[in-house]
Order: sequence, then structure tokens, then C-alpha cells
Amino acid sequence: MNITTRCWGRLLGVGLVVVLTALSTSVVSSAVAGADSSTVLVTNCSASGSGSLPNAVATAPSGATILFTVACPSAHPITLASGTIEIGQSLNIRGPGAARIAVDGGNLNTVFQVDSDCTVTISGITIQNGYGPAETPDAGGVTDFGTLTVSNSILTNNHSAYGGGAINNFGTLTVSNSIISKNGAVYGGGISNQGAANLSNSLVSNNTASGGGGIANSDTLTMPATMVVSNSILSNNSATYGGGIDNGFGTVTLSNSTLSDNSAPGSVGGGIYNGSGVSGVGRVSVVNSLLWGNSAAGGGGIDNYLATVTLSGSLVWDNNAADGGGIDNLDGTVNITNGHFAGNTGTSTPPYTGIYNMGGTLKVDSTSTFA
Repeated sequence: MNITTRCWGRLLGVGLVVVLTALSTSVVSSAVAGADSSTVLVTNCSASGSGSLPNAVATAPSGATILFTVACPSAHPITLASGTIEIGQSLNIRGPGAARIAVDGGNLNTVFQVDSDCTVTISGITIQNGYGPAETPDAGGVTDFGTLTVSNSILTNNHSAYGGGAINNFGTLTVSNSIISKNGAVYGGGISNQGAANLSNSLVSNNTASGGGGIANSDTLTMPATMVVSNSILSNNSATYGGGIDNGFGTVTLSNSTLSDNSAPGSVGGGIYNGSGVSGVGRVSVVNSLLWGNSAAGGGGIDNYLATVTLSGSLVWDNNAADGGGIDNLDGTVNITNGHFAGNTGTSTPPYTGIYNMGGTLKVDSTSTFA
């Protein structure tokens, strides 16, 4: 039962660290004290003109750091009036804390776009109320074509009529110590990844989509997307398929993380849906993680179709579906090592509670348990 203690400790500990870090504030004067010629200051909450954030981004030299000498919290944010802040050079945008600086798309614009060949760091801010229109690749919060790192930030209430309510990544993305919550899109309510992405020490919750309520990971057959999730929580996300994560043409590695209370009502993959419709494409690895309380019509914890799932050292508990309360495997491959299944429920007759394997390959080692 030691594994139970570790998982619950991880669930509570990660959430606490994420919330405290993302909401923490630093003293503005201390940050500005280190300013030099490569530092550009934001001195007001305006959407244009001298001292504004859009002007600072437009005029900063490549490699500069943008700091804030003013507080613009979510109730009185920097609301964009002239469209997306396009970042065409390498920059470090360093806010004093997500509770002190918010950048708002006004439900009209994507908040930030990172151009190709640019390396950008965004930290210590809130990105909210962005909107990406249909027939474009635009996310609600941030569209990334370059190399983007987001840390100690909150992305909330952003929406896209295409992919990536909070972030749509076509390049290289790293997210850490952040909260991605209450965003929505067609694909990837929280994050849509079509490149290489790494999410750590973060909370992804209450996002919605058609595919991948929390995360959608897929590019093309010849250029599959890669997504690594570690020490994070994905909870209360919902989608038509893949409530927590939808993986198509790609690879997802989930380690030391929790997927809880995600749902795909009437469809498949409450926690994770893995499958592109092409045999042998789509790989998910779940390591030392907890899938708990997820629900769907098929595969409450995981639904695997023509793809490959490897699960090791993990708990699959209290998930619910008509077929495969824990895992539903249709013509795919599932390998389980030291997996522990308990309390999963199925509503079909007969009830397929732990694992429902139909036409696929299933390997379960002797250290795994079912209850």
C-alpha cells in the first residue's frame, strides 16, 4: 500500500506547489534593480504607446528582458485593443507574479504569437480571455511557432475555434509550475501540440474540447508529435473523446502524474484516448501515475484503438465506462507491468470492469493486481 501513499502525496503536493508558485509575487523594485541596457520596462497598463507591453515587445532588441514596474491584475488587466502581441525576436518577458500582471485578449484576439526561429520565455503573468478564430492556427492564449518556455503563470478563459484554447504549439514548448484552467477549443482545450512539448509541475483542469479536453497531441504520420507530462495533475477536463488527453499521430509519456475526474461523455477515453485510426501509430506510456475517477462510454481510464499503451508502476482506480472501466483495448497493444486495478466499473452485460480486450494484444505481468 505504499504506492497509494505516494500517489496521494503527489496529488496534493503537486497541486499545492503549482498554485503557490504560479500565484506568488515578487517585489517589483527588486526585479527592476537589476535592469541594464538590455532591459525594457513596462510602466503602465495601456494597450499601446510608450511604456505599454505591446510597445515594449515591438521595440525591444533581440535577447532583451521585459520587466514590469506596474501592477495590472486580472481585474484591471492589460487589455489588447490592436490585436495579438506578435513576438518576432528572442525575448524574456518576466512578470512579478500571475496575481500582479494579466494580459487580456478581450475575447477578440490571440494574446501572444511566437514567430519561428525565436526563443521566448514568459513567466510570472496571467494570460486570459484570448480568442483564436476559425480557419486559422491561432490559439486563444499563445500560438507558438518557435521555442517557447512558460513558467509560474496562469492561462485561463482562453478559447480557440481551432486548436489550443490556452496554447497551440507547432515548435518546441516547455511549461512548468503553471495553471492551465477553464480554456476551450475544438482540439486541445488546454494545449494542442503539433511539435515537441514538455509539461511539468503544473495543473491542467476544467478545460473542454471535442478532442483532448486537457491536451491534444497529434501532427502527421511522417512527423509525429511528442508530449512529455511529469509531476502534473490533469483533472476535470472533458471532451467528446480523450477527456484528459487525446493522442493521435504522436507519442505521449506520462510520469509521476495524476489524471482524475476527466470525462468523455458518450464516447471514448475518459482519461486518455490513444489512436489515430492507422494501425501501430500512437504510443502512450504511463509510468508511476494515477488514473482515478475518469469516465467514458468506452475506456474510462484509457481507450486504445489500433495503437500501443505501456503502463508500469501505476494505479487505475475507480474509473467507469460501459466497456473497459479501466482500459478498453480495441485491436491495439497493451503491456502492463506492476499495474494495480481496483474499483473500476462497467455497465455493459457482462460488465467489463478492469480491462476489456477486443481483438488486441494484452500482456499483464505477475506483479499486477485486480480487485
